Amino acid sequence: MKVTVKDVNSYRKLLTIEVPVEDVAKAFEDVYREIGQSANLPGFRKGKIPRAVVETHFKNEAHSEALKRLLPDSYAKAVQQEKLNPVLPPAVDKVEFEPSKPLKFEAQVDVRPEIKLPKYKGIEIEIKKADVKDADVDAALKNLQERNARFEPVSGRSVKMGDFTMLDHDIIVEGKSIDSGKDLLWDISEDGYFPNLGKGLVGANAGDAREIETTLPQHFKKGEYGGKKAMIKVTVKEIKEKKIPDLNDEFVKELGGGLKDLVELKTKIREELSRYNDDMKRMHKEGKINEFLLSKATFEVPPELVERQAEHMLKDEKERHQYHAAAEVFDEAKRRDELKPAAANQVRLYFILETIADAEKIEATDAEVDERIKGIAGRLNKNYFEVKKYFVTEGKLDTIKDKIREEKVVKLLIDQAKVTEK
Repeated sequence: MKVTVKDVNSYRKLLTIEVPVEDVAKAFEDVYREIGQSANLPGFRKGKIPRAVVETHFKNEAHSEALKRLLPDSYAKAVQQEKLNPVLPPAVDKVEFEPSKPLKFEAQVDVRPEIKLPKYKGIEIEIKKADVKDADVDAALKNLQERNARFEPVSGRSVKMGDFTMLDHDIIVEGKSIDSGKDLLWDISEDGYFPNLGKGLVGANAGDAREIETTLPQHFKKGEYGGKKAMIKVTVKEIKEKKIPDLNDEFVKELGGGLKDLVELKTKIREELSRYNDDMKRMHKEGKINEFLLSKATFEVPPELVERQAEHMLKDEKERHQYHAAAEVFDEAKRRDELKPAAANQVRLYFILETIADAEKIEATDAEVDERIKGIAGRLNKNYFEVKKYFVTEGKLDTIKDKIREEKVVKLLIDQAKVTEK
């Protein structure tokens, strides 16, 4: 098989492939034999149809099937012969195919870019020092008290600032009800979600109904009404006071978890904050290392890969947007364009880390892949063998291997980095 390779640009190759006439003849021979064995023609026993008759009746089908077999097979052999690393399927063009002649065609293919790696061991990075202070522990304790506060009913007085009220409300814009709610616990404060609502409820008693003018927030859940003037019709059903529990051993026991006293709780909080700080430090180290690699190793990547990554990122954002019921109109086309620079960096970083993995001979072992699948199965509460079968049948084992390799490379770079904390 004859193959010539030309550079279209830094990431794309043009392959001109010529398959010998002998291989073409063999492909037709196989196809006609298979057709002859399975075809039904009047006057002939199945499997006993002469080749010439088969060619007469099934010429077009044989031509299509032979080409369908030869193209991918010869392309794969050409890629292997030329030691190329395709990252996307080829674009095939200029196909010349006749039974008695060599098959000729062109294939443009995007390949893994050649990368000149910077010195990646001993990268100097600086991160912010983050030790756990007593004030951090105190803040966590206060937050814990807040989360365990009780809301106790109040009688014999009206609403005042700092209270919480159980209320029903109906929001009216331009004479039309656009939103309503029942039995909502509302914080009575100066800077509440709806301006004037807290102030307008001060002095109200349980059972009172009030109409309060407000301006809806710009990020109101029904985006078309954001920033508009509104009337909120409110019925106060109950007045409550927020009671913060005392910070003592009894409070600790009520939390559960087997802790005996405040000393043990503070120790546990300090340990959790330390683990969190360690995780954040690792993320900052990884971020600094990624910045270094991207700044030092410059190369082009296939635009289609960038488009795919941007689309993947856009899908994630859309899901988060819908989950949080965000008010802003989600402009997909605009956001896709905004994501492309970040998507390009993610694609480039993938190739950089893959190249380092090759240089360091870092691989994902079968045991590591199995352990990762067991973890996935556990999180999904699924049978390990079912999950593994899915990854095998869907051809997604390489995705797991790539992720494990990448994690190993990142760990190597972090472990060998020269880190300064300030």
